[in-house]
Amino acid sequence: MPRPKNASYKSYRRIYDALYDGPRYFEDLRKATRLHRNTLATRLKFLVKEGLVSKRRAKNKTFYEISKQIRWKWLRYTWKPNPKEIRETKAKIKEFAKNELKRRKIFLEELVQPVENFHSKLDKLVKLSESQEILKIMPQWNEIPILKLWGILVLNKLLVECNLEKLVCPNCYSFDVAEEGYENVCRKCGFVIGDEIIPAEKRLEIILNHLKT
Repeated sequence: MPRPKNASYKSYRRIYDALYDGPRYFEDLRKATRLHRNTLATRLKFLVKEGLVSKRRAKNKTFYEISKQIRWKWLRYTWKPNPKEIRETKAKIKEFAKNELKRRKIFLEELVQPVENFHSKLDKLVKLSESQEILKIMPQWNEIPILKLWGILVLNKLLVECNLEKLVCPNCYSFDVAEEGYENVCRKCGFVIGDEIIPAEKRLEIILNHLKT
């Protein structure tokens, strides 16, 4: 479905703001948005069809409310892209990616330190809370080859860092994430990333699938 024309953004924004705190019936919604009756009816018909708004009847009135399970989809209809902001966001992402690659290069260089330092580093890695979460759900982890165990725990640490920094989508687990306004949004599924934590079971599944390829 293409983006609405420029004039539609304001009307969709008014409807969203009016319904944000709870359901309203048509006349109350018309007064709150100050939209023409026909305009409001057209917009509501489209939003109901798209699943962004749900309606129900109570006595002789029809109430409209935001469909909370897909509230994030409203971003498409209430936020108008600004070319300047998009350019600035892309520049920030490139700069962040550049610095992140440098940081991870240094971290990876540490992996090839002399053998005498290897076990001390592994001990520190094992003591991390995110590592303990993984080890608890891995049967007979102490029988796994030491280098494979090291790889699993290192990838788990990096995945947790990306999760906390909102660089990976907790909904579809894609790393194709971009800043849109003040939010990080997954380009793949459109999920607006908040403080969701990827559970240990899913992190382990992602890591093992990565190691297979």
